[in-house]
Amino acid sequence: MLNFFLKSVSANKTNTFPIFLTKICCFNCRHLLRKHPDLHKKYLDEGTKDANTSQPTMTAMFANQSDAYGPKHPMHAKFARSLVENLIVACGLPFSIVEKPEFKAFIHDLNSKFVVPSRQFLTYKILPQVVEKKVAAVHALLDAAQSVALTLDIWTDRASHAFLAITAHTFMQCTAETCLVTFSAFGGSHTGVRIAEEIDKSIKENHLEGKVAYIVTDNASNMRRAFDVLAELQDTNQLSVTEGGDEGVLDDESLWQDMEAEDQSDVRYAIDKQCCSRLPCFAHSLQLVVHDGLSKLNAAPMRLITGKCSKLCNLVHQSALFKEAFEAKFGSGRSLPKANDTRWNSTFFHLQAIANLAPDKLASLLREQNQPQLLLSAKELAMLLELLDILQPFAEATDLTQGDSYPTVGCIVPTVISLDSYLVSMTAKSTHHGTVVRALHKALRRRFRGLFQRLRIVPLGDDEPLDGSFGSMLYPVASLLDPSYGLVWLEEDHPGSPDTKQALKEMIIGIFLDMLLGSS
Repeated sequence: MLNFFLKSVSANKTNTFPIFLTKICCFNCRHLLRKHPDLHKKYLDEGTKDANTSQPTMTAMFANQSDAYGPKHPMHAKFARSLVENLIVACGLPFSIVEKPEFKAFIHDLNSKFVVPSRQFLTYKILPQVVEKKVAAVHALLDAAQSVALTLDIWTDRASHAFLAITAHTFMQCTAETCLVTFSAFGGSHTGVRIAEEIDKSIKENHLEGKVAYIVTDNASNMRRAFDVLAELQDTNQLSVTEGGDEGVLDDESLWQDMEAEDQSDVRYAIDKQCCSRLPCFAHSLQLVVHDGLSKLNAAPMRLITGKCSKLCNLVHQSALFKEAFEAKFGSGRSLPKANDTRWNSTFFHLQAIANLAPDKLASLLREQNQPQLLLSAKELAMLLELLDILQPFAEATDLTQGDSYPTVGCIVPTVISLDSYLVSMTAKSTHHGTVVRALHKALRRRFRGLFQRLRIVPLGDDEPLDGSFGSMLYPVASLLDPSYGLVWLEEDHPGSPDTKQALKEMIIGIFLDMLLGSS
């Protein structure tokens, strides 16, 4: 029988082997029925149990080896979910990819049993299931959280469509967790009333009543107006301010306008008797500081320098001949980053990339390409390098605040105090941009005045109220709790006397201990 088995397999693996196994099974069944009836009965019972669990028989498995998975097959369902979760959602591919013959051929090469689902099936069947699963996971996370902070932003895409997003942040088992709780189109005027409605709606839909401690927004005046409306919502549970009577109506262009200093105080309102504070966005405030400083640049010389840099960058991106010559000088694939008007640090990286080019190679390239007017003189290069030195810490601080895998609130005090110390030292060193350094220093202390007052760097008059802009003790306490910073900034960068530093240290630690005892 063994010889017959080997000959059968070698002669025809596809047809003979299943027939041979069938004969063996039949012989065994007859033997069990005649000689071992109890075992035969047990065998039949086990077969019935397997059939009830949809376990395919040996014959069916071999007979259907080349058949595709049916729509109810577990592997087909798993494949469809993975297609939506990993390709459509995670990789950002369009649903139309499943209609392309090349994609279907690729899936067939991976596993011929997989049948690519239709676009409509993925859109109306699988995607809602994925969304429902994700929403349930977000709600489970937020339900288990004791305290939640929100960040809110409104922006427009390249097609001028406005969107509003609200993100929730919390700690679970000493791990920072972040999840998007609201993302929706936001057409029309961006009024304080409409923003307040969206915040209140998001809090209720995600069952966050009584859990939201802080909400971070930019410094636009319509955000300030939104928190005034939220206070009314909590008092009356209905809007008492109509759209027509909302004084906070702003067009899209003025959405990014800065509030006056006296309007930047932390706005507080109650959510189910829990006090909630609006905190200004640190990255936005820092960008406004840089904007104030750059407005004092020596206009004529720096306009000429930035104009040359911009023209050079345009040639690299728009002229194929110049691009080829540029790569021949500086290496294949080398390019220059373009500046973006909405992000000041993109201009910094753009100028820095040009300043870092080898001067002799750049001069040779420009002469060979008949662009000698783009050469920077020695004085112009010195002015550019000094400006980059002044702005370097601001660029590093901006990158630091863009982290999404670690809490950034602890870096605010060390960053601001370090920048203040750096600008004080640069005041005496600057040769070409002394006005810029002084303007940056003035803007830094004005926009973070509350923080400087709280840390006893800027004196507070007897009748002068504490400025609300970053004046909360949340910031120094957050620095204390962050192992990356602690109170090192207090020892190294704070300009105060040893007695002042010691008093601040005791005050910050005391506030933290009070918070700790109050929550226990």
